[in-house]
Amino acid sequence: MTAFRWTLSASLLGVTSFCCMALDPPETPSPSSQAAISSAQPLVQGNTAFALRLYKAIGGQGNLFLSPQGASEALAICFEGARGKTAAQMAEVLGFPDGGRNLEKSYATLRAAIAGLDSETVEFRSANSLWSQLPLESDYIDSMKRDFGADLFSVRFGTPEARDQIFNWVEKQTDGKVKVPEEAISDPLLRVLVINTLFFKAPWAEQFSKRFTQELPFELSDGRTVEVPTMVKDGVFGFGRWDDLQILELPYHGGGASAFVLLPAAAQPAHGDESEGGALERMVASLDASSLQQRLNALSSEKLSVYLPRFSIRSELDLAGLLQSLGMSLPFSLDADFSGMTTYDDLHIDKVLQDAWIDLDESGTEAAAVTSVSMNTRGAPRSPGKLPNVFRADRPFMFLIRENSTGSILFMGRVSEPSTGEDEVE
Repeated sequence: MTAFRWTLSASLLGVTSFCCMALDPPETPSPSSQAAISSAQPLVQGNTAFALRLYKAIGGQGNLFLSPQGASEALAICFEGARGKTAAQMAEVLGFPDGGRNLEKSYATLRAAIAGLDSETVEFRSANSLWSQLPLESDYIDSMKRDFGADLFSVRFGTPEARDQIFNWVEKQTDGKVKVPEEAISDPLLRVLVINTLFFKAPWAEQFSKRFTQELPFELSDGRTVEVPTMVKDGVFGFGRWDDLQILELPYHGGGASAFVLLPAAAQPAHGDESEGGALERMVASLDASSLQQRLNALSSEKLSVYLPRFSIRSELDLAGLLQSLGMSLPFSLDADFSGMTTYDDLHIDKVLQDAWIDLDESGTEAAAVTSVSMNTRGAPRSPGKLPNVFRADRPFMFLIRENSTGSILFMGRVSEPSTGEDEVE
């Protein structure tokens, strides 16, 4: 069962006019860093494929935000302790290249490249921690520290001290924007907890002016239209158009990362009974990792008037059932083999939870995500054409935030209803 909660808020502002926006190209990597980035490409491609599979498995039509990078990295930490068929299933579903061989080296390279986002103007943090009530294998500990930069803690789960320590660590890494759900640490059979956090705060290369934000129509998934605060800018943007979608690139300061808005083609008059939500679903269904990468690489500079609603979304996701439905059932069963992590108890994955939040407005973007993987000891069994001169995001759309040197997708989501409110979907 997938559950998530989203909230979206915005304040209302003024009258329209325009400013110019110049693309801010990223610095060219050195030859040595280019070679390292190239070596991580198979992992990036696998992560992108996993991101799309996970996004499609979540489904639904409500607002959504998640970090596929965070989920992949937290599960990679578990994978490093998996053996036999358990490891094989994880590698297949998560898209780890070459069956996961030398995955730790690929992740060390990818983490180093992505860490380059952090600068004077862009704040980026990626952190891992491993909390264990059991003695861990020495080789596994060395890999966690060396390749994943993980903080390791010996704790006794179920105590107030352990709870406070875990919550305080996540709060520090994410500025308190997200937190580990209580259910991640409440099971009396909990023995190992893996946590990944991502925090991203960046201004646009050229900001939208709040003075020009205005209330404009947005067509909802069910065909209704609402007025929403919409940012407006006239300038030069990375852009591409195909029969099924348009893609707009909005670079962040320094060019090391960009937001991409994937807007499905508007419903044709002959299909007037089809909702824009349906158009978004069809667009997403047609995308795979290869076609997405090709289209992102095909964008070119174009002078456009851009209309984009600002939004804030929080999603609380339970990913365990989704991962099992994708074919990763053995790691969640009592037959799981994580003997590379510890031989002191028989572990299996019990919960994979993610709390993710984004706020995108005229100045830029702030986003955070925490992914927790709870590993339990044995217990009760579980159930498994011509380019237009206007880009107007006035209907449901998908979006990505990508680190540009590697092409790694840090965050992704969809906006279906940019209006103040709160809802729950299960």
